[in-house]
Amino acid sequence: MDTPTNINTRLREKYGLHPQLDVPKYRVVRSDKETEKRKGDYNLYTESGIFIRREFGVREICKYWYIPPCWILERAEPNNRPDLIDEKFTYEPLMTFLDKDNKDSLPLTWRAVEYLVTRFEFMANNKPVVKSEEDWKKEEEKEMQVESDKILGIIDAPEPVKELPTFKSMVEIKNE
Repeated sequence: MDTPTNINTRLREKYGLHPQLDVPKYRVVRSDKETEKRKGDYNLYTESGIFIRREFGVREICKYWYIPPCWILERAEPNNRPDLIDEKFTYEPLMTFLDKDNKDSLPLTWRAVEYLVTRFEFMANNKPVVKSEEDWKKEEEKEMQVESDKILGIIDAPEPVKELPTFKSMVEIKNE
């Protein structure tokens, strides 16, 4: 059965813990249930919506205030955000389970989660190598040399020996 607890357990078993953080690499959570403590400037309002003042401080706020209620696939990463306090790591969103209009929640299934995580793992492990201009030039020169050698090999090859029909061969054919 695809419950969030079962999916999180399977994610931990299949993909393991983050090597530096010792927490599960991936997890699924509800967007409307996650909170985090952030340091920053906050505007204070009365219940009727009248602005009171601006304050600097720490507040526990909804992490995904900008996303409608849905399931979110997250990945653990070291915390390098100065606005998050008391956290050595943070879970960052990879995918929301929303429809194409980002309005309605999609069902959470292990099959979908496994597909997404497998793709993310593949992309993380097979990063393309960034080549310099000189590397691209050398690679192109090698390809040109291979193509040139191939063409010169065809041009320099001896002509195939093919016996042309002669009077003698024509007579032999007729006599048979």
